[in-house]
Amino acid sequence: MCLLSNKRYYTYFIEKIDDKEYGRCIPVTNGPTKLYSGLLVHIIKNAETYDKATAAKIHRLLMWFEQEGITSLIIIPYDEDASHIFDTYEIGPGYRKEIDGTMTYCSFTGAIFSDGMEISNTRVNALLNKIYKLGDGDGGGGGGGSRRRDRRRDRRRSSATRSSKRGVSSKRRTRRSCDDSRRRR
Repeated sequence: MCLLSNKRYYTYFIEKIDDKEYGRCIPVTNGPTKLYSGLLVHIIKNAETYDKATAAKIHRLLMWFEQEGITSLIIIPYDEDASHIFDTYEIGPGYRKEIDGTMTYCSFTGAIFSDGMEISNTRVNALLNKIYKLGDGDGGGGGGGSRRRDRRRDRRRSSATRSSKRGVSSKRRTRRSCDDSRRRR
């Protein structure tokens, strides 16, 4: 709740009236807090230091936030370090497709600024995927999960084959013993 309980999160909105466009900040209920924006910046700046298991946990957490619809496009003041990391891994802004440092955004108090950059969950997850090859839906195995499933399936098949062979041979033995007992009579 401390990450996502900002009742008055402002987002930049362009309103068209007749032939003119007016930019203004409109509130979004249950938006991310400054703490959540700080968390995303922290993840970006430390993305290269995580091990794969930690990166996968962070990835799942951010995906959960996104699936629950409790975050929106987050634009922060331009951060040179975060921008450099995104440039290094060729992760561009996903929503507005504007260059980092040129996006118009609203502060947490509703003031309009024009030096912003996008740090959405989608962009941070793309960064983690690029660094750690987490295999998000691309058939890449998601850290070996599908390969593990295939191996388990193959083991089941081979054990089923062995047991069916055992079943056949034990049936033959049973039949033989029955046939032998009939002959003896």
